[in-house]
Amino acid sequence: MARVIQKKNHWSGRLSECAVRRDPRGELHVTLRGGAEDGQFPYVAHVDADAVLYQFGGLSVGELVLEVEGLAVSGLPLYDVLAVVKNCKGPVHFKTVRPDLTFPCCSSLLLHEADIAFSWASRCEKASAPKGNLFPDQNFRAPYLLQ
Repeated sequence: MARVIQKKNHWSGRLSECAVRRDPRGELHVTLRGGAEDGQFPYVAHVDADAVLYQFGGLSVGELVLEVEGLAVSGLPLYDVLAVVKNCKGPVHFKTVRPDLTFPCCSSLLLHEADIAFSWASRCEKASAPKGNLFPDQNFRAPYLLQ
């Protein structure tokens, strides 16, 4: 008896490529956000659908950017990704993947990232609050402090 093999929902099935041309003023009309400094993949935050010029393919808001001009951008800060885009001559080639938010793992991961962001925000607020005297004995001076 033959076994039935079920197809798994692999991310490579949601992979897409596109090339975006610049308008006569040199703009792409695509906004990227995220990056390693935010602990995220770079992603497409906004696409001006009326002004963007595709050579082939297309971009959607929320897609994760995996490559720009064949260069893997995971782990790069956003300013480096934007520098790669800015220095491209001709159409900019993107390789992107649509995030699967219906898969329970992905939605819980997004909730986990939101909890981490909230936790860091609350820690920053506590850290910026004024503190009392660190040395309760007023006569005590740390040996490494300059007088």
